[in-house]
Amino acid sequence: MSKFKVQNILFIFLFSVFCFLFPGKVFASTEFLSDYNVTYYVQDSGPTLVQQQITFTNQQTNLYATESEITVGSTNISNVIASDGLGNLALKISQDKDTTKIHVFFNQKVVGRGKKLNWNLEYQTTDVLSKIGLIKEINVPRLELDPDINSYNLSIIVPANWGEPAYVKPVYKKNLVFNKDELSRGQISIAYGSYQIFDFKLKYHLNNPRITPVLTEIALPPDTNYQSVFINSLSPAPLTVNMDKDGNWLAKYALSSGENLDILATGSAKIFLNPNPKDSNLRASVYLSAQKYWEVNDPQIQALAQKYKTPEAIYNYVVTTLRYNYNKVNQNPQRLGAVMALTHPDQAICMEFTDLFIAIARAAGIPAREVDGYAFTTNERLRPLSLEKDILHAWPEYYDGEKWIQVDPTWQNTTGGVDFFHTFDFNHLAFSIKGVNSQYPYPAGSYKINNQETKDVDVSYSKNLTLDNPAPALKLSLVFPSQAIAGFPISGKLLVNNSGPSILIKHHISFFADKAVISPNSYTVNFLPPFGKKEIDLTLNRTSWFAQSNVLIRVSSSGQNLTHEIIVKPVILIYLLPVLLILVFFTFIIAILKRLKKPHEQP
Repeated sequence: MSKFKVQNILFIFLFSVFCFLFPGKVFASTEFLSDYNVTYYVQDSGPTLVQQQITFTNQQTNLYATESEITVGSTNISNVIASDGLGNLALKISQDKDTTKIHVFFNQKVVGRGKKLNWNLEYQTTDVLSKIGLIKEINVPRLELDPDINSYNLSIIVPANWGEPAYVKPVYKKNLVFNKDELSRGQISIAYGSYQIFDFKLKYHLNNPRITPVLTEIALPPDTNYQSVFINSLSPAPLTVNMDKDGNWLAKYALSSGENLDILATGSAKIFLNPNPKDSNLRASVYLSAQKYWEVNDPQIQALAQKYKTPEAIYNYVVTTLRYNYNKVNQNPQRLGAVMALTHPDQAICMEFTDLFIAIARAAGIPAREVDGYAFTTNERLRPLSLEKDILHAWPEYYDGEKWIQVDPTWQNTTGGVDFFHTFDFNHLAFSIKGVNSQYPYPAGSYKINNQETKDVDVSYSKNLTLDNPAPALKLSLVFPSQAIAGFPISGKLLVNNSGPSILIKHHISFFADKAVISPNSYTVNFLPPFGKKEIDLTLNRTSWFAQSNVLIRVSSSGQNLTHEIIVKPVILIYLLPVLLILVFFTFIIAILKRLKKPHEQP
């Protein structure tokens, strides 16, 4: 945005004094038109060079511009140079909280209708390029449309070895050349890279205030169709880790009476830009029901659902209706829910943006749910974090019939229009998913005792630049008796333990038995999270009552082979023969006793 001082050539001296003593006025669009050609030269290292070629076209016969002021949306700028046809220009630079004002004083006095003043502005800034882990991210502020701007063209030049961008917002362009209309849609955001890797250390604090033992659980960061999670350590080890209907990984612990337990989970997560299709057999009805904070049946929500019937329409309504309240974040915010968010649109933080989207989507027949977690931000004014405890973030996702699609209406609102609907980013790491229940499970960072002030969430960019997907470490053990009786079924089980860092998916196990029939003869473990355990019940059919055999059970699973032998003895050997032997023994004893009691014959 630029401001200009102009002079009437009939009163040059008088107007010059006036402009010296009093602030200059902003010229009207009928006085000058401006055209900009701006180029950002982004480098691998060092600041970005910004060059602006600017033309002012005079619309009046008796005016000329004496000075101009351009506002840059950054305070991290240096090496500012400006020039016109007569050489370098005098500058006056001032800064406030978020911006830098560059005031230039022209050498040339271009008079006459249609005459042009051409001048250049150049500076360097460190705010355009962010190297965030494995991702290079370029951000250029949104263009504010002044009526005097006739045209505005912006080009971004990056090193050739960067390849194709992962995304370009708001409009994908390979040549990275944007016009005025495209720039007015929102901040330009460009990313290079295939995926992001985060390392995390998460602390959980559990307490059992009861006089009886309890079973409780914590939510670990789960696999989703946007992320692959690897749990490297979990101390102390849980009883097991189960996966719920939302895909959460819930680690179960037993706490004795009055016990406090601190748990540390460490691992890594690989974040992808585009979702992988999953959950194709989803029970959509589960994600259409009303919940606390998602008042699907409320008349206001129903009316909005009749008007906004697509995810994008609902998303745009939420973005433009609610206003983010930065002051609320520091006030231990209370969750309002969808209806209260409509009543108090200026009291919204990420929870209200999320709840309102979910409620309207569900009312419109679109499955939707909440994601809570960590979101990396370089500017908390543009991309704020606003959940309680360890300052996390919340965002919604909707189901498109094949997969869950994450969106972030909060950040589109606070960034002034950066698209988080059509294209997501590499900066969101999910800790927990709320769909079946709007209040549970709790994300990491929420497990504190008596509101203790501890730093429980530590997320950083990984130094491991590849993070090869480690395979699940599957441990199998058969639990069967070593001996059994013929003629009766033989029961046992297979214990499956995933001691590796990644989830076990669609793992097939085959069972065989020599001289017997085993049921089932195969089993597929659909999902088994790290540290998860599964028991598979097995049964051997009845064998002949009088047969004696050794039954060999064999288990085959992805190259692993496990065997167990059962000695099956017939009933006659186990029951009848011992009984007969006992009868013979007692018969013999009785016979001897009778013989001893018989009187001796007299001679």
